[in-house]
Amino acid sequence: MNGKVGFWRWLLLKIWKGIKNIPKLIKEDPAFEFTLAIFAFLFGMLLLTFFGYPEVGILVGFAFAFLILAHGIYRMEMEGDC
Repeated sequence: MNGKVGFWRWLLLKIWKGIKNIPKLIKEDPAFEFTLAIFAFLFGMLLLTFFGYPEVGILVGFAFAFLILAHGIYRMEMEGDC
């Protein structure tokens, strides 16, 4: 194994250990996440509209909302609420 491969392996291990040490997020009720998704859509839309890109703002708002909604649905399925 040459030095380059060893370096990249070392770097990936450091990144992996760093990711595993990120504290867990607070578990919220999935209903709260559904409400938060509406505000995420509005936040993304308003943020980019402020900078003059309303079309991109709508897309980013939808992306924020979709990710939060998908996470809420996933949590509901894992907890057996569906």
